[in-house]
Amino acid sequence: MQNSMKLMESEIAEIASSSQEQAQLVNDFMDTIDLLNATNQNLKTLIRTIIEVNAG
Repeated sequence: MQNSMKLMESEIAEIASSSQEQAQLVNDFMDTIDLLNATNQNLKTLIRTIIEVNAG
């Protein structure tokens, strides 16, 4: 019985650790998406500026 309890405690600890790792991965992914979006906006601004300079 005690071995079973220790095994369950170990499994719960592994699940908790895995959940924290997954949360960090999601956070990192969202940060990357935000950076990509900012880069995209900056590229749009750069392209508009190039077009305006060439047109004018």
